[in-house]
Amino acid sequence: MMYPRLRLARNLLRDDGVIFISIDDNEVAQLRKICDEVFGESNSVGWIIWQHSIQPKGYINTMSIHHNHILCYQKSDSFQLGSLERTDEDNKAYSNPDNDPNGKWRSGDVRNALYRPNLIYDIISPSGKIIKPCENGWRWSKETVEEKIKTGEIIFSEDETRIIRKIYLKNLEGRTPESIWFSKDVGSTRDAMGELKKLFERAPFDTPKPINLIKRMMVIANDPNAIVLDFFSGSSTTAHAVMKLNAEDGGNRKFIMVQLPEPTDEKSEAYKAGYVNICEIGKERIRRAGEKIKEENKDKE
Repeated sequence: MMYPRLRLARNLLRDDGVIFISIDDNEVAQLRKICDEVFGESNSVGWIIWQHSIQPKGYINTMSIHHNHILCYQKSDSFQLGSLERTDEDNKAYSNPDNDPNGKWRSGDVRNALYRPNLIYDIISPSGKIIKPCENGWRWSKETVEEKIKTGEIIFSEDETRIIRKIYLKNLEGRTPESIWFSKDVGSTRDAMGELKKLFERAPFDTPKPINLIKRMMVIANDPNAIVLDFFSGSSTTAHAVMKLNAEDGGNRKFIMVQLPEPTDEKSEAYKAGYVNICEIGKERIRRAGEKIKEENKDKE
């Protein structure tokens, strides 16, 4: 079922396009192999763990599953991963204990990750103490370190036994996306049900995704004018998220929702509310969400 759809998805992607695929534990190993074949192993952008629930569930002697997987693949190197907006929580490690005119900073690594013999040299402190190099060498050349000492980006510890690199908060643009997405940041399945209930008296769909989860995908997809295609659209959370994010950041994203008209169960809340197939739920959500977003943003163009 997955393979032909992913082949088609790759054909549809622009060269700078990206795809996110949400799946549970049961098929993630197979999906990874298929994606490596279809998109190319080198085009894997990341394997994301989404915390979709908080409350324990299940029975004795079984694990309580609290996560889903989201595989992310690019079409080619033309894709540029976007960054997330920084929050107060992200900035709490930054301070200015020495009243640096450049503002808040935190210490950064001065070591090289790989062995570089040309970066192994002694550093002389202001009082003449010798600071021996790290095992793999310093992060920069001797000339670059001397320049950073002059500008104050590198300082010496009080006892002059080590150097300290300053990473200034003012120089940071956004935050690099991490591979674990917590429900407190992107929402859980319970949050998603609550979002549906705000639009409908009763949630007419059992497995919606939270709006903030899809919004984060679009933020790091890094194109405010993207065409966003969801070919398992369900209750059309993706369309809702596109409209909401456009209203927030002034983007001009467009959406295409694809969903087979699968009949709803006659005993379900959706059927009782008059939605005889899943497509009707999605279409009605788009109408209601659109009106709600327009009302919330009536002071904007």
